[in-house]
Amino acid sequence: MNYIRCPKCQAEIEADSLYCDQCGAELFVCPKCGTFGKGKRCTRCGEPLISAKELSKAPSVAQTPPSAAPSPSPSSASPSPAAPSTSPAVPSPSLAAPVSSSLGSVAGGSSASIPPP
Repeated sequence: MNYIRCPKCQAEIEADSLYCDQCGAELFVCPKCGTFGKGKRCTRCGEPLISAKELSKAPSVAQTPPSAAPSPSPSSASPSPAAPSTSPAVPSPSLAAPVSSSLGSVAGGSSASIPPP
């Protein structure tokens, strides 16, 4: 079970609490980042805090403890394996033809080239 500290009395309470079971304070949470607070605005992102009771009624907003990192959305993940690759095929070094020493002066413009094997 996850625990948080009550913003008012600093008692350790369960993260899914709506009220502190030690001092009775109503818990307020940021709907954007999930940080608990006692003021009007979140100290991390500046969003207005709402009561934990309101947040628990909202079906579209998931409660996450502030220490939990958000998981990446499927749209920001790497392309699926079924997606066609746009990069050109590069042969492996073992299958590539040996480079002629005469190409060194043409491609690089220098007379120093790699000696043939």
